[in-house]
Amino acid sequence: MKLTRVVAVTATVALLAVAAHSQVDGATYTGNRLCLVCHRANHAKIVTAYPKTAHARAILKPTDEVIKADFTNAPFTKDKITLVLATGRHEQAYLDADLKVLPGVWDVDAKKWLPHEPVDAVTECLGCHTTGFNPETRELKDSMFGVGCERCHGPASKHNTAKKEDRKSTIAIPSSFTPALQAASCGQCHSLGRSKDGKLAYPHGYRLNTDLAEVFTDARPTKPGRNQQYSEMLQSPKHWQAGVVCEKCHDPHGDTAQPYQLVLPINETCLQCHKTTVPSIEEHVKAKKHALPAGATCATCHMPDGRHLFDKTIVPQG
Repeated sequence: MKLTRVVAVTATVALLAVAAHSQVDGATYTGNRLCLVCHRANHAKIVTAYPKTAHARAILKPTDEVIKADFTNAPFTKDKITLVLATGRHEQAYLDADLKVLPGVWDVDAKKWLPHEPVDAVTECLGCHTTGFNPETRELKDSMFGVGCERCHGPASKHNTAKKEDRKSTIAIPSSFTPALQAASCGQCHSLGRSKDGKLAYPHGYRLNTDLAEVFTDARPTKPGRNQQYSEMLQSPKHWQAGVVCEKCHDPHGDTAQPYQLVLPINETCLQCHKTTVPSIEEHVKAKKHALPAGATCATCHMPDGRHLFDKTIVPQG
């Protein structure tokens, strides 16, 4: 009886601890400005690095510096652009005054236009390029631009006005979530699927530290695509079940000088866990009797097409 009681109390304390770091009822979005002002002192590295990330610049005002496309033979004129989607690291799309995606995406690497259906960005895009956007009101304020602090830490109005001793309990802290629910916070945008009613390409109304499947039906994509890493992780059971999720490899807060905001170079990232079975890449490749291209990494074989399907390995021909 005593043991049962101890277990019950321990479970209750654990549940309370999780709840204390979850999204807060009744809180509203306030924008990044207040977050950056207060956290400049105790999280200076994050405050300095975050604005340089693709997250911070997921939607931008159109300027000559921001727009990467060549309009010599464009499918629309430059003056139609009112907003720019993405920094243009690989591709860049453009919105008109009605928040419709204009009929063409600029391929930055190939330096050419790709055809794109002029879809409604309100239902297909803005939920993931902004923070706190409501597709019903269609209101898009500057304070909503980008994947901001509140996207992963929850609306902060109550946190901003809380007493010092209550601050942690008035904001979501993803590092306190289970690995699966940590990943779900990234999966809000890094997944392919539809809202439960089928109207939106993103999970509007999702609450941090809850199961994304409650409000979103994952499409379980079988082909390469953009921003579907969470969907692919769901199909990679070994890593998923072991708790190897997004933040194990990526830093969501800043520029790490590594591609895709990896914390470490790709091989070092993998060998953090696989060092006992893979002493070095060279020895591993030799043991497998593979002939690989120069500069091959773990990802060359274990992430074909850059996809997060680690359990489905394709070995390239050397």
